[in-house]
Amino acid sequence: MVVSLLQSINEELTSGSSPEGDVRDVNYRELVWNQIEKISDDHPFVNCVNENFMHQLVNEPTRKNNFLDLIFSSDENIVDNISVREPFGTSDHRVIEFEIVVSKSKNDNQVQNFNYHKANYNDIIKIAISKQWERINSNSSDDIWGNIKSDLIQIRNDLVPKINQKNKFRCKWATKTVKKCRRAKIRAWNKYIKSGKSLVLYDRYKKKLNRLVKANSDAKK
Repeated sequence: MVVSLLQSINEELTSGSSPEGDVRDVNYRELVWNQIEKISDDHPFVNCVNENFMHQLVNEPTRKNNFLDLIFSSDENIVDNISVREPFGTSDHRVIEFEIVVSKSKNDNQVQNFNYHKANYNDIIKIAISKQWERINSNSSDDIWGNIKSDLIQIRNDLVPKINQKNKFRCKWATKTVKKCRRAKIRAWNKYIKSGKSLVLYDRYKKKLNRLVKANSDAKK
């Protein structure tokens, strides 16, 4: 199992398929990543990471007291604001939130989408007929098509409704109730951690978690 895991990681890192970073669940409980001085370079997994010039960036336990969910990067500067948060749903693994530092280039050629299902085709046909394309005076098929194409694009822009892209990728089951329950769960977890892990506050957190799980289930029906 250990050998196959190391081979898999090593093959991915050396193949160029993930040259910048990797996120995975690694079950080496003996590795305490916030005590680097106690980690031996002779450990097979550590040796694999070092040989591929990777950095391990998570320095808080992600499952009880164990460092199991890890982030590796060949450039530690491209990963920022790493935060180990509350458990993920009903799992005992905690959420890792982080940002990837990238440069964004401006795209001046944005694609405009149109809702052809809601177009008024009676008006489109009337305007198309009024263009009298049969009277275009040219012996060049390219010129004729250029004129027709220009008119068609103008007709589309004027008469076909544009699609509002604002909510295109919105998660449909992330309702107001789900979002409210999630915020309540996060607040309950943070209070539990700040209290020094009070059992009373942990019970409150579990109640908030159960409400969120139910809200998620109801929203997906």
